[in-house]
Amino acid sequence: MIVSHNSKSTLKEVPLYMRQSWLKVTDPIRTACICESGVNPTIALKSVLNTEVPNNPCLKCFFKCLAIKLNFMEATTGDFLKYELLRQVEGMTTEIFDKCNDKIKSEEDLCKKAFNMYMCLVHYVSEPKKHYNMYNIKLLIPFLIIAFIINNCIVFVNSDDDFDESVTHTENNRAGASTAGTGQVKTDAASKNSGTQNFSLGNTILVSIFNSLAVYCLKKFA
Repeated sequence: MIVSHNSKSTLKEVPLYMRQSWLKVTDPIRTACICESGVNPTIALKSVLNTEVPNNPCLKCFFKCLAIKLNFMEATTGDFLKYELLRQVEGMTTEIFDKCNDKIKSEEDLCKKAFNMYMCLVHYVSEPKKHYNMYNIKLLIPFLIIAFIINNCIVFVNSDDDFDESVTHTENNRAGASTAGTGQVKTDAASKNSGTQNFSLGNTILVSIFNSLAVYCLKKFA
């Protein structure tokens, strides 16, 4: 059974959303259990939020207090209540409960028993930590710079096209006012506008593709 778990030195960690959920569940009774067990408040907080749990007798009794007050454990028999753990504890499953309960059911010290149940849960729900490889990030920098340049060039081209379109539209209006071929001028303007819209749509799609690739690469290699 694990008796210590320091999230700073291990290759695995409990997902943040789980730790935050555990902290929220213990909020109403955490202070009372700190007082009852005599554990250092900082150690108690870190044991739940960061799963940093030193081999501390007071900390083990802190978990016993939490387990009893949250109805996870029978105060007299020390038996764990499966339904309550499944209902209140994020990450707890029937499979994890059965495995952990089998490992600790013979423990007579309720402080150690509650602590070991917590550490067993931490063990089973922990996932590989996300390490940011600086070498891979350096490899991504040129790609991101190219994507940034292309993105800005496309914006510049679109702005230039909008200006040209505005000038053309003004010239067409003048031509339409001075000639009888108004119908032909409107047709040309509509054709120009349609072409510009299609070009803008293509640029938007291209930008989206580059942005998606950048995000994917950061998640994959960082």
